[in-house]
Amino acid sequence: MDSDRDISLTSARAVLSPTEVDRAAAFAFDTDRHRYVRMRALLRRSLGAALGCSPAVVDVKTEQDGKPFVETDGLHFNLSHSAGLGLLAVSDNGPVGVDVERVDALDGATDEPGFPAQFLTAEELLTLSRCPPAERRRTLLTWWTAKEALMKLGGEGFGRDPRQIRLVLQGTRPVGYGGADSTALLQCGSTAGGEAIYALAREVRSWPAARVPPLQRQTETA
Repeated sequence: MDSDRDISLTSARAVLSPTEVDRAAAFAFDTDRHRYVRMRALLRRSLGAALGCSPAVVDVKTEQDGKPFVETDGLHFNLSHSAGLGLLAVSDNGPVGVDVERVDALDGATDEPGFPAQFLTAEELLTLSRCPPAERRRTLLTWWTAKEALMKLGGEGFGRDPRQIRLVLQGTRPVGYGGADSTALLQCGSTAGGEAIYALAREVRSWPAARVPPLQRQTETA
């Protein structure tokens, strides 16, 4: 989201609504303003392609909590961003939740006493304690993105305690959810350069219809 490689600022501004233009102008720093403009334009392009209309006429509304939506039966989307990276998932068969985080997002935080206990279950904390120190940060971030994707899928966001979410792990890799959340499917991966980790959560019934537009090239996490 930090260069014209994805979309030029001129092209991006041309498809924004007056409300979005006003919101962009309210940012104090150019970097944040430009990221917002590009992300909203890429969102409009993807939704326009799905709806068969011009990006500029897509009626993107905002809920009270700031979450964007469109009043169209059957079309769902969710977006996430971390620094200059953006991720968007669009579904025509049920809600979807996504999260993307840069690997360096937890710099220093992993060394703070009690940090993992703020969002991990007792079983996950035990598994983490056995994790090699060199893998700790990426493991923590992968688990966090998996949990936040589910929180966004259900619409609770940070209103839900992430410690209530139990990850199903193969080694340290999350492959699903346990308990009452077991009906949701999980896909985790990383960008091609490995600088960021993403997660996508969906209900089982609608998993085949989920698609993630290639805003950032992605590879499956090993």
